[in-house]
Amino acid sequence: MNYQGLPYHIFPLGDSAVTIDYGNTISEEINDMVLARFHQFQLQQIPGVIEIVPSYSSLTIYYDVCKLRKNDSYGLTAFEWMKWKIEELLKYPVQKNETEKVTECDCLFAVTILK
Repeated sequence: MNYQGLPYHIFPLGDSAVTIDYGNTISEEINDMVLARFHQFQLQQIPGVIEIVPSYSSLTIYYDVCKLRKNDSYGLTAFEWMKWKIEELLKYPVQKNETEKVTECDCLFAVTILK
């Protein structure tokens, strides 16, 4: 399944992260697409990216602002460059990853706090 047509919104998360949000909807299609984009971005090894964190309906990318500035990001701010790079990658279709889903069972953090 191709996910290129799903609407999204890209916004900064503080000064060193960007979030791609696909809405506040519980949808298996959105979750499948988020995971497919997560794998796509990991394979791309985007310069300056520290970590990529998927959630149910969004993807957050943490980046090193200093590294982006040192690499001359075409006179853009770190956020503007990262947003441009993400939008370029979002032009490419991705396929559904049949092997994983984000579920409530994946949230071990809450279990750890209760112990």
